[in-house]
Amino acid sequence: MIVTILPFASAKTVLKYDKKQISLKDGTSVSGLMKELVSENPPLSGMKFLFAVNTEYVDTSHILEDGDKLAIFPPVSGG
Repeated sequence: MIVTILPFASAKTVLKYDKKQISLKDGTSVSGLMKELVSENPPLSGMKFLFAVNTEYVDTSHILEDGDKLAIFPPVSGG
């Protein structure tokens, strides 16, 4: 299956792309994808992120499907 990764803020800084399509095994979760990304980009390992699939927030157990768009971004804070 093909999933599009859309990193924002610090995730974009580490990954060095705005958008990337990747091929994953069927049944891959957000957590599984993040493990792959961390193994290829170790600075991601200490960072906290939120995830949205097709504009809806999801947790790391969410199973990705063909054609999904996964946004990866840090928690927002401020005042």
